[in-house]
Amino acid sequence: MRAPRLAGTKGVSAATGPGQGPQVRPRPRSPPVLPASLDPENPMKTIWKFELQPNRLQVIPIPAGGQILSVQTKGDSGPLMWVLVDPDLPLKDRFLGIYTTNTAVPDDPGRYVATFQIMDGMLEFHLFEMDEPPPEARLIEEPGPA
Repeated sequence: MRAPRLAGTKGVSAATGPGQGPQVRPRPRSPPVLPASLDPENPMKTIWKFELQPNRLQVIPIPAGGQILSVQTKGDSGPLMWVLVDPDLPLKDRFLGIYTTNTAVPDDPGRYVATFQIMDGMLEFHLFEMDEPPPEARLIEEPGPA
């Protein structure tokens, strides 16, 4: 005969013998959980940082499917972009355009990504991602992550 369960307790049952308090039954052990970096069925992602050039069209190699998380400045440095990536995937060129407020922007600048400021907010920039660069564009090739 099974001992009755105590209300609101998981894995604890009431004792059946006289003078005995509640007893804890050990739960069955589950298999150990591998850290994601060691589990081949669950590859681990990481965040890469890229330095950008303001007011430029640029191409940056990023692992396929990389997700742009943020673009900001840090201290007196130029703009930095953080991207969530799976480093095991092949690199794919991503085309970025950075435009200053009150300057000419193409009719279709691409998908808006972020706005950032430099020089204590004196200059404002807007980052867009394009599927492909405009035909007349002169692109700057950027190295890998910073």
